[in-house]
Amino acid sequence: MSSRTATLRHYLGSGLVEVGLALMLVVIDAIGFRPGDGAVTAALLSILTCAGAAFTAWYPRIGAIITCVGFTGLAWLPNGLVGTSLYAPMIVILSCAWHEKFWTASATTLWGYLVSVWLSFRNAASVAEQIQATIVWIGFYAPPLAHRPGSAQHPAQ
Repeated sequence: MSSRTATLRHYLGSGLVEVGLALMLVVIDAIGFRPGDGAVTAALLSILTCAGAAFTAWYPRIGAIITCVGFTGLAWLPNGLVGTSLYAPMIVILSCAWHEKFWTASATTLWGYLVSVWLSFRNAASVAEQIQATIVWIGFYAPPLAHRPGSAQHPAQ
């Protein structure tokens, strides 16, 4: 059992997860790329946002800042230009939680939540949709922060 745990820890600590997930988001955005007004800006912001998420594997705070800046830029784009890189802050939060950088994860969570709710409110047609968006984004952003150091008991090895 401990050899599987060590392998998993090595894999999760290597940065492959963050880089793989960030690349997946960029590729999905690239597949949907349609030239036009703002498309190049959207593509560059998507790359910046996801590059920050990947960078979080080695430098959590710097990666979080880069991702939050790119994410904020994405939020100012017209609705049709915002792609899957909208989910890059989740990579940052998970990576920071894994590396026990809980203040960075918490700050990214707050910023990601606020920007996501703002984007949802921008598109909501009713108060009911705004309430639904508020609840959905809480459910989306809260789980990675549920584990705190010392909150789970580890089996004796």
